Amino acid sequence: MTTDQEKNELTQTPLLKIWVPWLGMGGCKLNRRRGSSVPQFTNSPTLIVMVGLPARGKTYISKKLTRYLNWIGVPTKVFNLGQYRREAVQSYKSFEFFRPDNEEAMQIRKACASNALKDVVIYFSKEHGQVAVFDATNTTRERRVSIVSFAKEKGYKVFFVESICDDPDIIAQNITDVKVSSPDYLNCDKEEALADFLKRIECYKQTYVPLDDEKDRRLSYIKIFNVGSRYLVNCVRDHIQSRIVYYLMNIHVTPRSIYLSRHGESNMNLLGCIGGDSGLSPRGHKYATALGTFIKSQHIKDLKVWTSHMKRTIQTAEHLGIPYEQWKALNEIDANHPPKKDQAAEEGAAGEIFGVVDMGGDLRRKGTLEAGWGVPATKGGTGGSKGRAALL
Repeated sequence: MTTDQEKNELTQTPLLKIWVPWLGMGGCKLNRRRGSSVPQFTNSPTLIVMVGLPARGKTYISKKLTRYLNWIGVPTKVFNLGQYRREAVQSYKSFEFFRPDNEEAMQIRKACASNALKDVVIYFSKEHGQVAVFDATNTTRERRVSIVSFAKEKGYKVFFVESICDDPDIIAQNITDVKVSSPDYLNCDKEEALADFLKRIECYKQTYVPLDDEKDRRLSYIKIFNVGSRYLVNCVRDHIQSRIVYYLMNIHVTPRSIYLSRHGESNMNLLGCIGGDSGLSPRGHKYATALGTFIKSQHIKDLKVWTSHMKRTIQTAEHLGIPYEQWKALNEIDANHPPKKDQAAEEGAAGEIFGVVDMGGDLRRKGTLEAGWGVPATKGGTGGSKGRAALL
């Protein structure tokens, strides 16, 4: 067999989805499920519909969930209704646009929703998408019924995500951090923007009807109360929906901090060896003591500490003086046993390669490690007052 023939034999045709949209093709013999307008396929696309008043973290959840689903191999895209509205109106004037008795504006908003759903159809049928996130308030029962009807006609599964929050501090923080700096309030005074947005929320409250546990018992949904203090899950129907629920029950909508720290210098580091499970050197114990002093000075509320199973990380954590959890997943990548000196060291570059980071076994230069031992911790994230974690 020639090389070209081998290539043809080994070349794999890209997999196509089993699901296809029902377009009324006369030659199709597929049976329809009773009461359904289209054939039902087990892997038909999923339309995630956000529900909730403004400033409840819907857009944040939409973006995070989309990134997660794409990461696990499920093609997902967000359709933000606010973007469609801005393109249609061009310039935002005031909360008056969102008044339920503003008929002209209501027609524009309905047209924007219709255009967004048309783009969802294109995404599923032509771009091979599998999940679409319809990011809008969807606060009325009428709007949600129309979306369910649309999805049933097209053969999509629907999963609602409702974010409910009545904590004034969380709402105020979200408005301050996100909403007053949105494109709607470009070049607008922050106080004026805040006042206008609060009035916008009141407009939505007039017609807001939350998902009802009895009336909507046949729908698939998750309710998130006060950014994760409580959850209510109903009718999870497939693997994708279960993954969505799992993720939403484990993300944090409010910002928090993560501190990443190297363990103290170990005896194996002194030998220039990779691998092994030695304890801390005298200098490593000094670093651990300094780390403990630093962490205590921060007065961090609800601090959680994770370490690997390695002695050096556990000994470092002991100096913090608080309980810690050991996670095998944080162990360094196996560097073979018994430990070997790095090849670069054997070639005369001894001391340049100095050690291994426990999380992933990523090699670090000597200068970097020494800087790590001299600096107590590296702060990651966007801030927050609780739920912080330190990884060693």
